[in-house]
Amino acid sequence: MTGKTYSDENIFKKSHIGLMFFDTGEIYVGEFDNEFKFHGEGMFIFSVGSILWGKFEHGKVDGCSFIMFSKNQAALAFFN
Repeated sequence: MTGKTYSDENIFKKSHIGLMFFDTGEIYVGEFDNEFKFHGEGMFIFSVGSILWGKFEHGKVDGCSFIMFSKNQAALAFFN
């Protein structure tokens, strides 16, 4: 995985819970599928300080998500 570091205690499970660090400063904390794509509940922390918490399906945000922006503003958004 170029530009990414993955941490998980057991990489042989069907679903994984772990951390992924990106060279750009972003961090993903949450569930992964067997292809190490974001899948399930998780939190994506952007390098500018914004945070997106919600559900992910095969690497993409899916459904209702909560977004907190770096200037103490928040939004509830729906993705599909």
